[in-house]
Amino acid sequence: MSGHMTRFALLSLLAVAVACNDEEEPAAPPQQNVAQLRIVNAADFPDVQVRRTGSATPLVQDMGFRQSTSTCVTVPPGEQALIFSSGDTELRIAAATFEANESYTAILVGSGATVRAVVLPDTVAAAAGSNALRFINATSAAGDVYVTPPGGAVGA
Repeated sequence: MSGHMTRFALLSLLAVAVACNDEEEPAAPPQQNVAQLRIVNAADFPDVQVRRTGSATPLVQDMGFRQSTSTCVTVPPGEQALIFSSGDTELRIAAATFEANESYTAILVGSGATVRAVVLPDTVAAAAGSNALRFINATSAAGDVYVTPPGGAVGA
C-alpha cells in the first residue's frame, strides 16, 4: 500500500473504543438500571439525528459523517427501536433489546440507497492493560485494515 493510500485509509477509518467508560473523561458514577450507547455515523449523510421510538427528544443530533458520540448516551433497558434520520428523511430503524448496566454501539453504515443501522453489544473483555477496539470502514469504498505497532511496516 503506498504512503498516500496508507494515510487515506487511516484517516477514513474510525476506531471506536468498545467500552463506554472512557478514561480520558472525569470519572462519574455510572447510572444504574440503564444501558450505555455509543452512536457512530459511518454513512455518507450529514446532520444525522437518532431518537428512540416514542420519544421526541433525540439521543443525538447534527452528527456528521465519520463522527461518533464523545460520550455514551443512556437508554432504558428492554426492547427499543432507534430511528436514524437526516433532515426530514428517515434513513433506517434499528431494533435491539438493551440490558441494564451493559454497553452497546449503534452504527449507521452505507452510502446512497444502501443504508443499514445495526446495534452491537460491547461484550468484549480486553486483557488486563489492553483496550478493545472496533474498526469501522467509514469510506464509500471497500478496503483493507492493517493494524501495526507504531511505525510498523504493513505486511502482505
